[in-house]
Amino acid sequence: MMVSSKSIATIRRTAKECLSDSHFERFLHEELLTALEVGELLDIPPPFRAVRRWRGDGHVLALPVARGFLYPAFQIDHERRRLDPLVVAFVKARRDHSAWTQLALWYERKFELSTSAGRTSIT
Repeated sequence: MMVSSKSIATIRRTAKECLSDSHFERFLHEELLTALEVGELLDIPPPFRAVRRWRGDGHVLALPVARGFLYPAFQIDHERRRLDPLVVAFVKARRDHSAWTQLALWYERKFELSTSAGRTSIT
């Protein structure tokens, strides 16, 4: 999916409205991926239903655009070809917030990690 210039303008405008100035500047340098690109990076065979399922289950940060969603690349562990488990845990813990609020909270690092019985969770 080619992201239209209109979608890019809309997502930038929304980011400007939802993020602080410093976070907006950081966002402008963020690589945004389509579901197709996420699927290819993670070796998921087409039609990439897993990406849609992850979005629906609240396992991945997905920013809405006119004809779909864009996914910030920071949540991909490129070396291991998987979703970053820390980001997955963060998004799951914040699934009652909008994607933009989740992104702002991620940038602010407003969460704590706790470990119990060998499992890491986010609060």
